[in-house]
Amino acid sequence: MNKLLILLTLSMLMSGCYYITDPLGKSTKEVKAAYPKAHGHFFAQDKAAMREKVKAIAEVNEWNIFQDLPEEDMFVIINVPGYINTTEVAIFVEQYKTGTIVRISSLNRKAQKDIAEEVLELLQSI
Repeated sequence: MNKLLILLTLSMLMSGCYYITDPLGKSTKEVKAAYPKAHGHFFAQDKAAMREKVKAIAEVNEWNIFQDLPEEDMFVIINVPGYINTTEVAIFVEQYKTGTIVRISSLNRKAQKDIAEEVLELLQSI
């Protein structure tokens, strides 16, 4: 029985019918691909403070921080009201010279624009 299971798994892998790209389902490839068209703004504040402000904005707006990846300078949020609950929007918080650049990226251009307007406006006011 075990040999049959192994043979079946190998045949599926070899045929391309079974392909694992991200076994945990947490790939950031899509939002990173949209990065070149990200909306952003420079803030004369340190990165740690800006990360905390972005987290607070997400919490107030009831967005789910699906992934918090400080080593990649990004958050991925989902459950944005008005969009399919799986729409992913990345918020990059990157150190730049004497301050921080916050960029918003998504394959869904409308979600990207809406979230960018919300986040960048609030960050400028607080």
